[in-house]
Amino acid sequence: MRNGLLAPARGQRTGDSMTALQASSQEELRRVIDRLERLSEEIAELKADFNDTLKNAGQKGFDAKIIRRVLSIRKKDRGEYDEEQAVLDTYLHALSGTPMGDYIAKQDAKQQEAQVPA
Repeated sequence: MRNGLLAPARGQRTGDSMTALQASSQEELRRVIDRLERLSEEIAELKADFNDTLKNAGQKGFDAKIIRRVLSIRKKDRGEYDEEQAVLDTYLHALSGTPMGDYIAKQDAKQQEAQVPA
């Protein structure tokens, strides 16, 4: 029993008198279920609005995949982001000899050349 609500015992049918809910508990359960259903509908509407906004951004020339990535990054604190980037860099550098690893090495070399004062 939790908060005055009875759950059927194992092997017990829900129609048994031992599992009947009191009227106040029944009403509370109805309110909880109704609220959860409304919240579920609101979530579905918000998801649709989110997707519409993202689609509109794409129609205006923005990259939806990159927008999602930006949103993901903005949710993180700076330390978490920096740590994730450091691990990513380590993994990419470990891939030397592969197309992606070679690409990253070339990008790093270009970046270092750009930093050297002429």
